[in-house]
Amino acid sequence: MAYKIYFQEEDDLLRVEISGDREKAKLITNAREAWREIANVNREKKNFKVLIVSRATGKYPIFDALMINQSLAEYGVQRDWKIAFVNLDQASFSEVKVAEMIAVNRGFNLGVFPNEETARKWLLN
Repeated sequence: MAYKIYFQEEDDLLRVEISGDREKAKLITNAREAWREIANVNREKKNFKVLIVSRATGKYPIFDALMINQSLAEYGVQRDWKIAFVNLDQASFSEVKVAEMIAVNRGFNLGVFPNEETARKWLLN
């Protein structure tokens, strides 16, 4: 897997930190693997709130966003989870916001945010 993923269980949520480069040739495969790992750990911990802080860099093309986010359920992500996704790579922020729209249109409770503070407020309300 191209991404490094760190998990930290907090009182009422699972915090996930992701770092690495979004390699064009492996973007879909790497993202699917990351979502599967996040889903497996979260099911184990029995959390319904997930805070993902992404330090991943690189482009996030619309087609790839569609392929990844239309299939979240196939990776084990549950529609009753509330997921706050912090995209710290400002160069790809608008692309990742499109991914949010795709996931929400598929019935997932997912928001994309520019910083952790805003994401936490949304997640904990």
